[in-house]
Amino acid sequence: MKEINFLGLGFEVGQEQNGLKSSHEYFRQYFPFLKKQGYKLIDCGEVLSHDPYGTKLRSADELPAFNWLPYKEAYARIQYLLKQPEVLLNWGGDHSVALATVGAFASQNPDGYVVWIDAHTDVNLPEHSLSGNLHGMPLSILLNVQGIASAHFSWIQNVLPADRLIYVGVRDLDPFEKEIVQELGITVFTASDIRSLGMGTVSRKVLSQVHGKPLHVSFDIDSLSPEVAPSTGVPVSDGLTLDDVMTLGRTLSQHPSLRSVDIVEVNPSLGSADDVFKTYFAALQFLMSLIHQGEIHDGISRSVKANHAASLESSP
Repeated sequence: MKEINFLGLGFEVGQEQNGLKSSHEYFRQYFPFLKKQGYKLIDCGEVLSHDPYGTKLRSADELPAFNWLPYKEAYARIQYLLKQPEVLLNWGGDHSVALATVGAFASQNPDGYVVWIDAHTDVNLPEHSLSGNLHGMPLSILLNVQGIASAHFSWIQNVLPADRLIYVGVRDLDPFEKEIVQELGITVFTASDIRSLGMGTVSRKVLSQVHGKPLHVSFDIDSLSPEVAPSTGVPVSDGLTLDDVMTLGRTLSQHPSLRSVDIVEVNPSLGSADDVFKTYFAALQFLMSLIHQGEIHDGISRSVKANHAASLESSP
């Protein structure tokens, strides 16, 4: 049985919806079904942020007053877990947790690559962000855009080189983000590119680019079209299909040096019970394609859904 380390990241301060802080706890009900597939998730606990959702950052002057302690704690915990032989699954939380997950990965793997699967590029700066939400800013910090990491994030030991980042599925960029992505020459495969080229071709291009180096995959559930994964806070139409992300996952599963995976922005408080199940199950399908080179069996699918329905009926 293959073992995978699991770390819950209960953060929702980076966006405007309640519920993300409990996403990792909700996911734990799927552990028995992953075990039936031959994967034992070793529960390494969680790091929690108690700061409220909807907190805004409109200027770099506001950064020193922001509570970075939970991010620093997660960063240190992930650095420790990345020294273990098992692949690490980081379950968020909003995508601002990448400050810790990608930051820790880059600190230990300066030659490593990050594949960022998302509807958004998350490379805004506070003064340019249209929303002021931190979950749209982690890569500006990790890439040290306009020196923001050097000035305000001394605890991030290594910034991420722009040529070690690959975007997949993006389709909703602010004007400033478009300028930065172009200026830094980041590799981008938009959702439109994927529809044009096919995910098989794109996946092979991504696998070729990472060159067998250490790999971190950061998967935002809003990379998928809303009809596939509705329970997320910033859905964007015309996204990836489940077949798309599973094709990408199966291709990346051939990579010998996958070290860690993020799954973020799955919100169990948004939508109907069926919406929530559909969204978690889509995330689970991607995860299984990435680590298993296959789909979850139909019987497991029915069992998970039945268990989910029973838990809802028994809840007050």
